[in-house]
Amino acid sequence: MIHQNVLYANSSVCDASFHSADVYLPNEKRLSPSLLWIHGGHRGDKSRESALGEALASCGIVVVTVNYRLVPESRHPAQVEDIAAAIAWWCSQAHSFGASQDAIFVGGHSSGAVLAAMVAADPGYLDAHGLPPNTLAGAICISGYYDLTPADQWLVDWFGDSVDQRRSISPLTNARQAITPFFLMYAEHDEEPSRTTSVNFARALIESGHRTQTHEFPGRDHISIIKRFHQQDDDVKLAICSILHPDARF
Repeated sequence: MIHQNVLYANSSVCDASFHSADVYLPNEKRLSPSLLWIHGGHRGDKSRESALGEALASCGIVVVTVNYRLVPESRHPAQVEDIAAAIAWWCSQAHSFGASQDAIFVGGHSSGAVLAAMVAADPGYLDAHGLPPNTLAGAICISGYYDLTPADQWLVDWFGDSVDQRRSISPLTNARQAITPFFLMYAEHDEEPSRTTSVNFARALIESGHRTQTHEFPGRDHISIIKRFHQQDDDVKLAICSILHPDARF
């Protein structure tokens, strides 16, 4: 079952579609772990994540795919603030959708992984909604960019011209204050700097004493790593399912 276009925030500042979510429910009627999933792509949309939502729901996971304000119409911190608002909404609504409030994960791919890492590494975003630092059970970040200081045009477009500002909001910078466990995934043939920053971010988290797991998927690239969820034996899907259902076999 899918609940489509559920509003998670007051949309007076933008079109309501940017503050909407689709909720994919498992067939089993039990308290399930949930994954709030953030799409990648500079002009992406939650509708493109339907294969992921359906595949993970079939594994007994409640999946919430969310939209958020996009660049260039909106600049930082609009995107990460939208994700924090979506998490706050989901924390208040999870039980009504049959999801456990003690097993809420956030995740994303590419730029979506950046936003997931930002909101999970810096507790200030959730604190703005009255949520404690340990709200999230984990962050599943796939092929993200965790050092925002390079002068790549998309980083400048998203996060501003100031290198100091981009450094201050980088997940890599905030690794020391992270509370949420991280699960960092990347492809063998991932584009740079995704692969390098994944390794460096994992090292920073581990050196700071945080629970962190990494997984490199052989033979995949930046796109194919999330394009096989429809396959029964997709190893990325199975890895995510094992994180949210550690005692189950798929």
